[in-house]
Amino acid sequence: MEKFLLVSLALLCSLGCKLDNSKEDLRIFLKEHEPETQIFKINSDSTVELTGKKGTVLKIDPGVLQHQDGSIPKGELEIHLLELTSTEDLLRANAQTVSDEKWLISGGAYKIQIFSENKELKIDEGESIDVSFPKISSEEMQLFEGNRDAQGNMNWEKSKEVLQNRKYPVLIQKDTSFMRYNITFAIDMPVDSVILKTLDKKFTVGDFKQKYQGIDSLAIVSDTIKAFKFDYILFETGIIDTAWVNKHPKYHHMLRSKVTTLVNDLYQSISINKLGWINVDRFYPEITDRVTFELVSDTELDFAQLYAANNENNALLNLYSDEKGNISFDAPLGKRFTIIAFGIKGEQIYGYKKSVLIEKGVKHQIKYRKADKNKMDAYFRLD
Repeated sequence: MEKFLLVSLALLCSLGCKLDNSKEDLRIFLKEHEPETQIFKINSDSTVELTGKKGTVLKIDPGVLQHQDGSIPKGELEIHLLELTSTEDLLRANAQTVSDEKWLISGGAYKIQIFSENKELKIDEGESIDVSFPKISSEEMQLFEGNRDAQGNMNWEKSKEVLQNRKYPVLIQKDTSFMRYNITFAIDMPVDSVILKTLDKKFTVGDFKQKYQGIDSLAIVSDTIKAFKFDYILFETGIIDTAWVNKHPKYHHMLRSKVTTLVNDLYQSISINKLGWINVDRFYPEITDRVTFELVSDTELDFAQLYAANNENNALLNLYSDEKGNISFDAPLGKRFTIIAFGIKGEQIYGYKKSVLIEKGVKHQIKYRKADKNKMDAYFRLD
């Protein structure tokens, strides 16, 4: 009997170790396909403002940073910024949009870390850094802080911080002769009469252009929208007729560039006192007409990682099996989700992706196929 128990324990240990190894092997493989983390190098003796590739703006005073033991970092610092603004980004980063089992719709997830000599820093108690996040949704959003569990699955906790739309004063110079001088010599502030407007979700760029149709160009300078009306541009060689230049492409470089970027592309700057994962989210609508959507695997694997992506709402869910190995999730009836699955058996990686319509009484079969490690991007693309 004792011998039998020892053999059973050894077998269980072996199976457990095999499962842990499979999980780690798959995790390492998928990590190779994570979005790029941007790295900025700065000196520790001056305040800096940095802008990520997707628009995140960081204003950092190194004086508010410290090592985990409270000591002051010196020399060069590294700012690490990860910007996840699409469902594909969230999938690649294994960053599900869930807050205590409630679904979220993401308006962008971000990870901010700062290092000194390869050691991660923290913000000193009572201090903060300023962040402006890109505004990629017209819906009202809230701020969440993210943490991963022991299995690497993300959970977002609602923050007390309130996100507000960024506001821009608009300066319109009515004296066109002065504006030609202003444009040429780049005077920051006009000295003649101005019209002041504020752009927000109630008064947009489109409203502005409709009301002031005579404006030739919009320029964004230091968070200020300057709207210009002019007929000529003055250069050192004389006055150039802009209508004539417009008809001759090779002279287009002589014209002032027109800025077409929407001004409502950032939220108002906020102060954060904790580094790490931050998400701009809102809760998924409470839909009562839900059904249990079941998934069945056609392949026996050592370990699998499954997701359900709602690309329409920028939402991502990790899917888990129950004690019997069944996989299911409660989904809104009539909505379309993309099921993505990655598995491993021995050293072989398997993959699956399919768009499905949520219907009653449907049991969807996951048909795994051996994955070409050089063509994994196809599984992550969510068109």
